[in-house]
Amino acid sequence: MTTMTAAQSSVSAVLTEFAVRLASQRVEFRTEDVDEVYGSALEEVEQEREVEFQVEEVRENQKLVVYKLYKFPGLHGSILKYALESVLDEADAGAGGGYLEAYEAIGKTALG
Repeated sequence: MTTMTAAQSSVSAVLTEFAVRLASQRVEFRTEDVDEVYGSALEEVEQEREVEFQVEEVRENQKLVVYKLYKFPGLHGSILKYALESVLDEADAGAGGGYLEAYEAIGKTALG
């Protein structure tokens, strides 16, 4: 004779409850109008086909976008010098240089 632990009995109770719910759903399904269930399934398939057709239609209408290619001229000299030597040349600060001071960048905003 085997004895069940508390965990096993709780799992068994959950499975029993699930089996009862499943059986009741099966009975409810048998009592429903079969034509109604079949018709709703066909409507769902038809909707999926329509969506697939619309997606394909949109896909065909898209035109290829060709972007102009730009060459990267490389880093500005002051930025490169900072990256290599950790030295920031203050003479290069400003609009013509490779960087802006933080307060200068904030000053160009609406809030600044």
